Amino acid sequence: MRMDMLVRDINVFNSYFKRFIKGNTAIKDGKFYYIGERGLDAFEPDTTILPFDTIMGF
Repeated sequence: MRMDMLVRDINVFNSYFKRFIKGNTAIKDGKFYYIGERGLDAFEPDTTILPFDTIMGF
């Protein structure tokens, strides 16, 4: 599925469980389309954003 942006490996607050979960976020037309474990295998993003620590190898 085509997405504008995929933000990978981030902590997102789950308001239902009231805790942070680690996952990926797909954004399309300025709206959150998906938050969870799926990633590049499920989405075809125009832009992929990785966290700073992943890029720098921390």
